[in-house]
Amino acid sequence: MKNTFNILLIYLLVTFFTACSNDNFLEEVVVAEEVTEELVEDKEVDPVDPPVSTPIPTVTLKEGQIYPENGVMASTFGYTKENATVALKAALESNNSVIIIDKQEADWIIEPLKLFGINNKRIFIEEGVVIRSKAFAFGVLSASLIDLIMCEDLIIDGYGASFQMNKEEYTDGEWRHALSIRGSSGITIRGLEFRDSGGDGIYLSGTENPGTFSENIIIEDIKSINNKRQGFSIISAKNVWVSNSLFSETNGALPESGVDFEPNRESDILQNINFNNCSFTKNKHAGILLSLGNLTSNSSPISINFTDCFTSSNSSIENAYVDSEIVIGGNSSSLVQGDVQFDRLTIDGSDWGMLYSRKVAEGFHVTFTDCILKNICRDNSKSPITLEVADYSSETESLGGFTFNNIEVEYFTEVPLITINGWETLKTLKDIQGNFKMLQNGNQIIKYSNYDKINNTNVSILLEDLK
Repeated sequence: MKNTFNILLIYLLVTFFTACSNDNFLEEVVVAEEVTEELVEDKEVDPVDPPVSTPIPTVTLKEGQIYPENGVMASTFGYTKENATVALKAALESNNSVIIIDKQEADWIIEPLKLFGINNKRIFIEEGVVIRSKAFAFGVLSASLIDLIMCEDLIIDGYGASFQMNKEEYTDGEWRHALSIRGSSGITIRGLEFRDSGGDGIYLSGTENPGTFSENIIIEDIKSINNKRQGFSIISAKNVWVSNSLFSETNGALPESGVDFEPNRESDILQNINFNNCSFTKNKHAGILLSLGNLTSNSSPISINFTDCFTSSNSSIENAYVDSEIVIGGNSSSLVQGDVQFDRLTIDGSDWGMLYSRKVAEGFHVTFTDCILKNICRDNSKSPITLEVADYSSETESLGGFTFNNIEVEYFTEVPLITINGWETLKTLKDIQGNFKMLQNGNQIIKYSNYDKINNTNVSILLEDLK
């Protein structure tokens, strides 16, 4: 029995060493090692994902673009060039956390797409992709291209991609938005272009329920061009950061502004809204419009900040509203509290002035600091700053609530620096402080119409010659 066992052991050892000396076996081992090295070399970490200490494995799905390896192509859900609505909806509503809307031979043509409760997704839209409205599929006045409702924690990267609608088709209504975000939280939008909508490029609000809002919204590097009503409407939102973005050429339905803050209800909020390094140009009405008549002293205080922003060539005589680069208004009898800040604003090139407002002094305060106004008031009809009584028919407590710190002004027409349009209903011009630098060309500093400056309260304007 022992001899039989020894013979079997010797046979197994001989067989093993024979196999190890086989050239084919060794060659297979080498090939496996080469493949392993290639896989290690190909792995990279997306710089916008978690730190290198906890890398997410990635894979090259298309040449030159790295996506997380768990990404899926939206086209695999049944893309067709005639109508991609079903495929796009299925992809975005799937359980996949990373979705790539990949470039196809034609645009992604879709019908109105409402997405409810989409959460925790990273969405890449490839360069060159156009998500386009299907012709004659948007008959409902409120039909948006994509409508995000009660969604959370979405990152949408679309550098070189666009949302485009068929603006010339929408002869009625003003609510066919390119992107609507309602009652959502933690939404990041980067790199996309929104154009040719039948409403707003982007619409941001709460839901239909009073007191709701969207929050923690980041918008970076986007363009909103040739939309019908607004480049961007903000109705009710909290903690919003918009940077390095362009809002231009809005025209077609009033107001036609670059950005419009226009709450619908007293319970809507505008808290910690920030625009940094954004441009507002060639819009048919104001580049920046604050239309706050629906907020009252019972509303939550507002906080809106513009830093290093630029406006130019806004407002057209064809627009029915007043001509100005910035227009600010509110409730004349019960104005919301809070602050609006413009830091290092530049206006270069305008037929009109910087500011037109009919705001009472008792509500929110507006401060302009270190601003440069160049080549403005070219029409010779509007002052750089025009303030007008809030109500011509009922007594108005005041007009004002502005601070102008270190404002450099350059224009070559005859209009005064500041025009006050009063009426018998205006009791006092109040709480206006200003420090301006401008060329002394004989322009009147403040012109009062239908108002006696003896009624001023806490008004001080200092002027330094700009040499």
